[in-house]
Amino acid sequence: MGIMKQQKKRFRAISDNSSNHNDEDEAPTAYILSQRSVIDREESSLSQILDLIEWHSAFGRSLLGWAERNKIKIVMSDMEDNSYGYYFNNTVVLNKNHEAPLLVGTLVHELYHALQDVEYDCLHADALNFRSEFLYTLITEAAAEMASNIVIFDLAMEDVQEPYCNVMAQENGYSHLCSIYERELVDQLNRGASYKQAIYAAFERGFHAYFREKSLVHRYASTDLQNVLKDLLNEKYSDRELQPRTGMELSEEFTKLASLDMFGDGLLNNFYPPFSDEALFKEMDDVRDAFDYFDFKVMQQSLGDGNFAVERRRDILKERANPFINLDIEFLWQCYTDYTVDFEMRAKKDEDISPLTLIDIMHYVSGSQKGIQSNLPLEPRDEELNALSKLFEKSDIHVRPASQKSKPIKLKCL
Repeated sequence: MGIMKQQKKRFRAISDNSSNHNDEDEAPTAYILSQRSVIDREESSLSQILDLIEWHSAFGRSLLGWAERNKIKIVMSDMEDNSYGYYFNNTVVLNKNHEAPLLVGTLVHELYHALQDVEYDCLHADALNFRSEFLYTLITEAAAEMASNIVIFDLAMEDVQEPYCNVMAQENGYSHLCSIYERELVDQLNRGASYKQAIYAAFERGFHAYFREKSLVHRYASTDLQNVLKDLLNEKYSDRELQPRTGMELSEEFTKLASLDMFGDGLLNNFYPPFSDEALFKEMDDVRDAFDYFDFKVMQQSLGDGNFAVERRRDILKERANPFINLDIEFLWQCYTDYTVDFEMRAKKDEDISPLTLIDIMHYVSGSQKGIQSNLPLEPRDEELNALSKLFEKSDIHVRPASQKSKPIKLKCL
């Protein structure tokens, strides 16, 4: 990570449930785990979460022990949004408005991000390159989510099923991955594997699956690309310092460090997934098309519209039949902000709606819906699509509800 040591280091606040936070957030009280008696007296919800982990999960106990030795702070905060928590700057913040059992997995997830940060510096992108940052996000999130699954199933195996049931009740990308983890874990145990061997196999299976979970890939890709869209609007890529570098790839060392487990072993020592963006996007053409479009717009702003390389890149996008090639940045931003305002207004009225991502919006304004049709359980219902269509009537873009619907995954608790 030597390149970034020489320049501004960009740090990502790792959030569970896609809310953005920063180090200016004021936390009410920050506890370290050596203050357990104070926690028991002042924060009963946090005390209950810690008890569940300490009593029922060896993995969880080792993670809490690491957090205590490294003085990681934990805050119970009254968040206005519906997020579960986030990690930033040696501090885990949990949303106290959620029930304690639902926050068990969140605490483990965010403490694992703390481990990735403090021990291995895995939360810093190598360069100001949005593809690289996106892949870093996926790898570190996948590892943290699988760590959370270890503890949730440790509890479930001892008949403490409420954290597991709370996750499965969400019926989203995370619950789908949890079910994949569960199937592999149970299958390994039925084959006679030890519990530790079964955890390793389930972790690796879930880690693989994370990169194929359409709803999560859309979410993380769209979050990163939204920042690029803002930079394009502000013409920041005309500044040479912000021009993206080429040829930046994730190192094998990073992928191992990001996935290191608390038993002290390299969990995925023999795991060599194709982490290049072309390999990842090969099975998700809509995401690749979105990144290719932003690559082109960044190059266009950096080098100028008449540049030969820019024209060549435009021809390549046309040859690939990129559906976004003719999108205007200002128009895309206006459509996205219009939808966001409308969604927030409807959400405040307690309407049961699913948010669309930036890539989803790009599909609509370009007349392509292949991303929506293949989504898993987070696909919007017809009424959401019809409402979106009304927003775009002024642009004469016709939006049709997706013709292929996938039913939400229904799973029972253990």
